[in-house]
Amino acid sequence: MENGEYSDPIWIRAHHLLCMQGFQGYGYSKDFERHMGKIITFLNSNPSTEIRIVTKTDEICLHCPYKCKFSCKRDQNSHFGMDELDNFVIKKALLKENQVYQILDALRLVNKNIDHDSLMEICGQCSWKNKCIFFEKKLIFNKP
Repeated sequence: MENGEYSDPIWIRAHHLLCMQGFQGYGYSKDFERHMGKIITFLNSNPSTEIRIVTKTDEICLHCPYKCKFSCKRDQNSHFGMDELDNFVIKKALLKENQVYQILDALRLVNKNIDHDSLMEICGQCSWKNKCIFFEKKLIFNKP
């Protein structure tokens, strides 16, 4: 978000399509939490908003204390993990990197195509999984 406006289309990391659906107000900092909450509220209120699926820093990352230009510096190797995670979500959800989608269409693809095994691979090591509604719902309703 720059100058109070989002990019057009809004850049969203592929794995954030899952995170946004399970977000409970927890995050890396209060600023990050507020910012992510605002983006989610905006997208929920505007389901035809166009987003661009990316595998680098997106609108959500802008307020993350671990952001460094186009990558994540949460730990020494985290940018590799985030990139791989995004690419895995793109593959499993049948999305295309740099493609523009309406947010609702992108979420439908994620929800339709991410199965139980894929979810465990994507979210199994996530530090937020115990607080994530998306993770819990998908585990309950998509057991093998």
